[in-house]
Amino acid sequence: MSSSKYGEIIDTVCEVMGVSDDNYLESIVTMSALASLDANDQQKRSKFEELQNKILEKSKALGEESLIGISHYNLGNHYRNIGSCRKSIYHYLQARKYELNYLKQIYYFQELAGAFYGCCKYRAASRLYKQALDMGAEDNVKPLYADALMFDGKYQLASDVFTEYLKSGEDPHAEWHLKSICLSNLIRMTGNAEQSRRNSGAMKLIDVSKSDTPEFMENLEAAIRLDNICGLAWFNMGIVESKSGKHVEAAYSFILCGLVQPWDIEAWVNATLCCFNKEVDIQLLPLVIHAAYFFDRDDYLLSLHKELETRFSGDILETLTNMIEETLPKDSSHKDAPKIRLMGEDGVFRDVLTGKNA
Repeated sequence: MSSSKYGEIIDTVCEVMGVSDDNYLESIVTMSALASLDANDQQKRSKFEELQNKILEKSKALGEESLIGISHYNLGNHYRNIGSCRKSIYHYLQARKYELNYLKQIYYFQELAGAFYGCCKYRAASRLYKQALDMGAEDNVKPLYADALMFDGKYQLASDVFTEYLKSGEDPHAEWHLKSICLSNLIRMTGNAEQSRRNSGAMKLIDVSKSDTPEFMENLEAAIRLDNICGLAWFNMGIVESKSGKHVEAAYSFILCGLVQPWDIEAWVNATLCCFNKEVDIQLLPLVIHAAYFFDRDDYLLSLHKELETRFSGDILETLTNMIEETLPKDSSHKDAPKIRLMGEDGVFRDVLTGKNA
């Protein structure tokens, strides 16, 4: 499976799959295929999907409801991992229809929540994360729950959950620190504990071609009133504030934009540059660099270094470059092992690689 024979092996297994009435072969091949799967390899992804669909067909032919449920669940995981969240939700829901044991599994609600989050269905995601926590999920689910609450417009509740998590003793990711900080600022500035976000209406108010007109700032403020976390509004607010020398306000505006639109490299670069100003809390800089690098990797660093080279030179440029390099996380290549779960005779799902109950 780790060689170039990945596709050939799966083709062969698909051909002989109907010979036996059990699922041992399929389980072994699924585990091997998943362990060797590269999410960026389109050909391997397609072959893995083909394998899982064939297994689902066999499970239906056998009429084994538990196997049908497990097959749907594996497809749900596959589609969630490649970002096809709607397909993922369908298969997760089918899984619980055929295998009721999933309704007793904490991870089922976490993963279903992640699929709803990926479809921007934040209210459903937050409820599912809450269900997982009520069932005893670990503390690392709390920031995911808070994140879904934030995007659902439940700002104060999200802030409270972030605060609770940050006090839990976990080693929190920079993203959660920044979201906690920005939510506190946002609630103080707007006075809104929660709102029904009207993002489409907010976006319609923003016309960057009129950025030099007096009403542009008024439209940005109006857009933020409609949607307190409108990324485009905060990005342009940051531009206006930066030009006015309001470096602290600009830093928070760009950071909030980056947190809402994590793919926005320009927002992260601008946030980083604002954090170089002495007026800005020095603790923000490493958090911004860590979060930006987490989301956009070397694309962020390349854009940041290009911008630094246009503004600085000599010893100052070298000092800043070295400081950024020292601030980056040392182990950035860590990759979580795949979770491969099988049900034992006692009806309990266990992770094959760790032996732990799921």
